[in-house]
Amino acid sequence: MKKSLRMKQHIHTAQLAACCLAASCCAQLTFAQTNQATDTSMVRKIEIVRDYNPTIKEASKINTMPELKDETTKKMDVNYSIWATPVNPTSDSVPALDYALAEKTGTTPQREGYLRLGGGNYTSFLGEAYVPVWTTKVNKFSVYGKHNSSFGKVRLTSKLYDGLADDFRVKATTNENFLKADYAHNFKRGRELSAYADFGYNGFNYYGYDMKEQSNRDVKYAYDRDQAFTNFDAGLRFRSKHFIDKWSYDGQTNYQLFHTQNGLNEHTILTKLGGKYIVDNGHLGVDLEMSNIFLGLPTDSFPFDFNKSQNTNNETVIIVKPAYVAKGKNSMLNIGVKGAFCFGQGRPASVMPDIWGNIAINPQYWYLYAGVTGDMQVNSYRNMAQENRYIALDNRAEDTYVPIDVYFGSKVNVMKKVLLDLNVGYKVINNPYFFVNKQLGNELTVTAENDSINRQFYGSFYDLVYGSKEGLFTIGWGITSQFWHEKAEILVKGKYNKWALNKNETAWMKPEVELLAQLSVMPVKDLRMYVAYNLIGGRKALVNDAKISMNNVSDLSIGADYKVLSWLNIFARANNILSNEYDRYYYGYASQHFNILGGLSLIF
Repeated sequence: MKKSLRMKQHIHTAQLAACCLAASCCAQLTFAQTNQATDTSMVRKIEIVRDYNPTIKEASKINTMPELKDETTKKMDVNYSIWATPVNPTSDSVPALDYALAEKTGTTPQREGYLRLGGGNYTSFLGEAYVPVWTTKVNKFSVYGKHNSSFGKVRLTSKLYDGLADDFRVKATTNENFLKADYAHNFKRGRELSAYADFGYNGFNYYGYDMKEQSNRDVKYAYDRDQAFTNFDAGLRFRSKHFIDKWSYDGQTNYQLFHTQNGLNEHTILTKLGGKYIVDNGHLGVDLEMSNIFLGLPTDSFPFDFNKSQNTNNETVIIVKPAYVAKGKNSMLNIGVKGAFCFGQGRPASVMPDIWGNIAINPQYWYLYAGVTGDMQVNSYRNMAQENRYIALDNRAEDTYVPIDVYFGSKVNVMKKVLLDLNVGYKVINNPYFFVNKQLGNELTVTAENDSINRQFYGSFYDLVYGSKEGLFTIGWGITSQFWHEKAEILVKGKYNKWALNKNETAWMKPEVELLAQLSVMPVKDLRMYVAYNLIGGRKALVNDAKISMNNVSDLSIGADYKVLSWLNIFARANNILSNEYDRYYYGYASQHFNILGGLSLIF
């Protein structure tokens, strides 16, 4: 059964950062609080977040028109899938075109505490607080917490899913809570010791469309469709903030726990060590990263079958990256190599180049950058759940190996008013994975109208299919400009993806085109307004062995932030104004239609 491809508004070129902005930008423009009440400069918070997983960072000033003082210019993957998708209320800020800038400059630390509260339709709630408990010249201790939830119902329609006999509403729940405490102590000569601990609880339900079971809505499911992920992290770090007697160093270790409601436990210890030594006009350096992953799988966790799980051995991955960095007056070059060594499972040994750099044709106006590099990505359960929370939890992807990634780009600053970035790239990905709708096929006995019947269960989960050595060609672009005495800013960025596949008919659920366009303006001193449009197109889903063209994501949103008093801001925004019907990123999970969110921020 095929779903017709609808070209309403020609929707989407973006997943902002691997492709999928998905469902309503929800960008909140916030005023940074400064000691000078007369400050009218454009101030933004920049944060990239996922669906139902907003993260808020403190406000900071960003100089969006820097001179092109590029020291570490590398092509930034425009991976739109990790950008905010306003299916749910989020408190993210205006996404800045940082990948089109030479570097971000002028960031100032948050010194004031704040409390942000908000709510909206779909029974949505937002709460956030930041408290700098202890701040001196050498010590800083702060606490941060947030809550973001939505308990409303999403409408599934026959317009979006051809298999539906009629429209109906299903509860789409999310309940995210996060708490973090961090401490930093500065020693003499630029040394720093820091530590942190955080706890997160992310509850949700599998509300997605199921073409096999939707016609039997009178039959209650025989299992609990709710799910929850719990995370606990703790870390310790000691580093030099700059070179000391020709040396710099950085060492850190982190413990991460990922736990699911089904009883899956994943313990990860991450260790990173690095050192650099100045040699002539450059430096020699080496970085070592080690991931130790220990799994605890449940023995009985319906509807998942962990007895058939693959890639579930305890694993250690060591990545070593020696390099020499040469710096000229208007150029820099990183000459290095990456070596990855896996124990327990995965490729025993892999070697990748790590060569990249840039040159200033004109230091203030024009840079060229290029690279030939590679990557080894450890696909833990935690990372998989962050990418797609609806994946069947008895799936763990093989580690992803990129033997070669070649790119070339140009950054141009036109009269210090318009910043342009254009880059092209091609990479080879060994064993890439794609998400496809999964048929669990477990035999159940359920009761409907006092009659016992046997039937198969099909859940709203996702399975993995792999490619072999696949190629991915990309073109990325970005434009940003400030005008009207720097009280208005426009940005456009996008990406085109073309896969060369050997095993699969298409790159399932990966977008072909992605786009974000946004205009923000400050008409008066204390008011900022914005309008944004997100587009994601060309996605195909594999559902019950049928190829389905997914509706493009087309989302128009507006918002405003007003500084009432020096200690009080109010904000409001509306997302998916056109009330378009599309899936979030994965087929079967419909987005919220028109939704609004408003609230206030108190600064203390």
